[in-house]
Amino acid sequence: MLQHFIKGTAILDRMIPGIRRDIVRDTLSPDYGGVCLPEKGFAEPGQGPYIGLFISAYYNQRSAYYHDDELLADALLIQQFMLRKQHEDGTIDLRETNFHCAPTVGFSVQTLGYAYRLIQRDSQKSPLEAETEEAILTFIRRGAEGMKHGGFHTPNHRWVITSALSLCYNILGDEECRKTLNLYLNEGIDCDKNGEYTERSAGIYNVVNNRSLMIVAEELGKPELLEHVRRNLRMVPCYFDPDGTVFTLNSTRQDNYKKVYPIVYYENYMIMACRDHSGEFAGLADWLFDRIERMAASVAADYDLYTAVDLPTWLLRMQLDQSLIDTEIAGQPLADRYHRFFEESGVVRDRAGDTTYTILANSPAFFFLQRGNNKMSVRFGTCYYAKGQMQSQQILPIENGYRLQYACSWGFKRPFPNGSDTPDWRKMDHSLREKVLYKTLTMTVDITKDAEGLALTFSSDGMDELPAKMEFTFEAGGYFTTEDISMQAHPGDALILKKGDASYCYEGETITLSGGQMEHAYTTNMRGTSVNDPQRFTVYVTAMGQFTKTVRVL
Repeated sequence: MLQHFIKGTAILDRMIPGIRRDIVRDTLSPDYGGVCLPEKGFAEPGQGPYIGLFISAYYNQRSAYYHDDELLADALLIQQFMLRKQHEDGTIDLRETNFHCAPTVGFSVQTLGYAYRLIQRDSQKSPLEAETEEAILTFIRRGAEGMKHGGFHTPNHRWVITSALSLCYNILGDEECRKTLNLYLNEGIDCDKNGEYTERSAGIYNVVNNRSLMIVAEELGKPELLEHVRRNLRMVPCYFDPDGTVFTLNSTRQDNYKKVYPIVYYENYMIMACRDHSGEFAGLADWLFDRIERMAASVAADYDLYTAVDLPTWLLRMQLDQSLIDTEIAGQPLADRYHRFFEESGVVRDRAGDTTYTILANSPAFFFLQRGNNKMSVRFGTCYYAKGQMQSQQILPIENGYRLQYACSWGFKRPFPNGSDTPDWRKMDHSLREKVLYKTLTMTVDITKDAEGLALTFSSDGMDELPAKMEFTFEAGGYFTTEDISMQAHPGDALILKKGDASYCYEGETITLSGGQMEHAYTTNMRGTSVNDPQRFTVYVTAMGQFTKTVRVL
């Protein structure tokens, strides 16, 4: 991975001026010494990655900042800011949301632990180096107390704290760190047989979990933890879409529906490729590093680089472990054809070249097709007592495809036969009321594939005279074409395909719908259904009553 190290160093050198520009140098400011992100207007106390980057460059002979004392002085300045912001209990705040937060300490220690070791190993014992080393050690020592006695909110926080405590254990020799981290490990790792973690966060927390488990495996000699990492890293490429982004629409965290590039996985794949001598992981590391380089090259101003490209804190790992630099493995090409059903996650992913489709359970938008940059999502809704938005709890395999199904019973209730103890509606026990005129609606979508394309067969059973809409949503800005018209689609535009076929062309890629139908015009404002995305373009097919209707996607 020598070339990755050399090129990564060059990227870091370009990042450093932007980070240093945003250090608060006003000694009267409460954020003096911290890196103030422009979008926040304040400095977060968790600044470990910046310190790690500066120390990495300072001890990297290939860096333009090798033995640059001004850079090391800035690393110390940032660390002193962190120490001032550290509470007496050893925790720090994530000021955007969490306070007295042990996991936020853990995220910083994941980098500072390696930065401390690099100083220990390569220090020339100058006064500045000694002061920086001691400042980092002080933060780690205090932070260990905060993590030993603090807590967590989310599943991934457990492994962040565990990994940071494993570093603290080996750096400080504090047996209480080991006892505490074992409490977390005793809960078991929340990674299913397919490699999916609880939060299903392909854009953020997969990487966090993998990094954390890899640290624990190394620090505590627990190689069995790497099996979870391997499963996840083999699964993740099935979430890569043709435009180079990661599919995030099934995530339960803040990356849901966000445009995320998978470069954040580079460290995961690079380290595991070297540990396992895996051509599969090496190929993915090469593919991701190529995208890191492209993304870095596309940023016009170096000052903007550190906020546009994932921080290369992995350089620290390579500097401390020469095998990560020396190991060269022939990488396997990234697969662009696969079909996977992740039953426990409720996800189907299929790719054939530049086209992917996804089926999701437990989501109003249950089908997604992407061809190049052209993206389409599908929903199915009725106005059944304002409870008619299709959302299947499971995905059932059928011949040549899958079935989604939603059922709901609703109706009316009678007065209490003997009156009520209270006139307050909210205090009445409505479960005691007699139910009358209840009807059951069943909505089904069968998604099947053949040589020509995909067929989506929509069915509504149980209710006559019930308006239904099938909804196909696209990125705005493309061209919608039928036999009779061609129009540019603007954000928020919506129409009904009354008959026949239509195509939508976006950035040179075309998706075709076949099977238009209009039995009513009750669409955008249908009660009880998901609202339209004002930034996208929507095509409807409508039906009434009990029906079965197939729309082909080509």
